[in-house]
Amino acid sequence: MKSKSPKPLPTKKQEVFVDAQLYTSFSLNGQEEEELNKFFLGGGTVDAWCPSCQCHSVFHIKSQLASYGEKEKKLPYRGVIIIEAICGRGGIESYQGCSSVFNAVFVKDASEVTKIGQNPSAAELEFGALDEAFDKELSSSLRRELGKAIGLYAHGVGIGSFVYLRRIFEALVEEAHEVARQDENWDESEYHRQRVSEKLELLRGYLPSRLVQTAHLYGILSLGIHELSEEDCLESFELVKGAIELILKERHEIKRYESLVKEVSQKSQQLQQNVSSKQLNKKPRSNA
Repeated sequence: MKSKSPKPLPTKKQEVFVDAQLYTSFSLNGQEEEELNKFFLGGGTVDAWCPSCQCHSVFHIKSQLASYGEKEKKLPYRGVIIIEAICGRGGIESYQGCSSVFNAVFVKDASEVTKIGQNPSAAELEFGALDEAFDKELSSSLRRELGKAIGLYAHGVGIGSFVYLRRIFEALVEEAHEVARQDENWDESEYHRQRVSEKLELLRGYLPSRLVQTAHLYGILSLGIHELSEEDCLESFELVKGAIELILKERHEIKRYESLVKEVSQKSQQLQQNVSSKQLNKKPRSNA
């Protein structure tokens, strides 16, 4: 699935080699041949998640330009361009240490270049780089749905990716609803009569404050399925995913804080008991 019309070629390699979705086309009109050779065949660096190091890393692009004594290398008039970059933790010119390699593949004609492949995939890189909260706060089934959302987005499918984001949002709300139902003062019939924004308000005491404050997020997700175009959904995907990430972070932080407070309380009681025990066992001084 190719982009509708080629975009202007960015000046940063990161935006083309790593950030661009598959089948995104870039216009070469008005570009100097020498500059294009440097851009696609020269060295440089890009930032990406390293699957081996399990963290973000700088990947060094292996230059394909002619070295001393070699015949000058140029971009083909028509053909395939393969970009190879090596994780900086493994050394720039060798594969010692970290073995991670990033590849991006492009096909070029006279007027444009199109990204047709990437390894590791954009979904793999983005999923690996997700915050700890995604892993801790989402069930295995919801993590799979998040992976599908990211995978669809990476392949330029906007509306489909929104479907899975909305399912995650709804699942977070339903988890809070199940907790609220245990409250003897909870009015289940009233809850079911309300719209989503009003349901979130009723669940205010059971949801992260960020989720309640972003009630309009559900409206964006619903629009994405019913009214927004593929392009609109693709442009909004990172924004919506980022909002869900912040919601999960808050929930994760609340749990960590509650656990820390509990540990501090237990430690404080233990220390007080130790001090009291020492005072009881301390021998009284004899009178002179």
